[in-house]
Amino acid sequence: MKQRVLVWDMAVRLFHVLFAVGFASAYGIAKLLGEDSPAFPYHAIIGLMLSLLVALRLIWALIGTRWARFSGLSLSPKHQLGYFASILSGKGPSYTGHNPATSVAMLLMFVGVGGLAWTGLQMGQGNESAKDLHELFANGVLALAAVHILGVLLHSIRHRDGIVLGMVDGKKQTDPADGIPSPAVPAAVVGLLILGLFGTSLMSTYDAANQTATVPLLGTRLQLGEAEGEGRAGGEHEEEDDD
Repeated sequence: MKQRVLVWDMAVRLFHVLFAVGFASAYGIAKLLGEDSPAFPYHAIIGLMLSLLVALRLIWALIGTRWARFSGLSLSPKHQLGYFASILSGKGPSYTGHNPATSVAMLLMFVGVGGLAWTGLQMGQGNESAKDLHELFANGVLALAAVHILGVLLHSIRHRDGIVLGMVDGKKQTDPADGIPSPAVPAAVVGLLILGLFGTSLMSTYDAANQTATVPLLGTRLQLGEAEGEGRAGGEHEEEDDD
């Protein structure tokens, strides 16, 4: 008999929340405030932290609990075809971990964030030709998130199995034998500490006047926005031209 048992560990749940909040914040700053905003560099700082967050999630996908691992994904063509056929028929197997759709979305999200990180680093080192590709990756990740949310809503309406609550308490209606033994809290704490140390180190190198910062470990100095001095210099030249 199926019961609500622990499936998602604490690290997976924290990743889910932190990534959603972080990506929404970075995207909102870039799109709503724009490149000329004094807050724009924080879009890049959040992006760097999200890149580390995803890197930690990739490591956890190799060494983590049962359903957090790559081996817990449903990626075979048979599963993919069967799942999408079940959407049309309304019948199909249930999945303890990621279903075929979220399995693919998860991998695409990793690729998207990797692309964002690479193009962001390129732009921070003066390669403005990467800007269009950076925006393409950002919109792609946003589209994936939108489809994921829509899928969760449709699943909740159809099955009413508490899938949203599962990202809070980590539990899911499934065979008790498929549950995980513990929420792996120590791993989540270690991840938060690493993320916190990275963010603290990054912010300690941030120069608000020039809008630059140095990426910890890499030692790369990035231009995160338009420096105030550059803006003033541009304005002075414009005034001289007007005269």
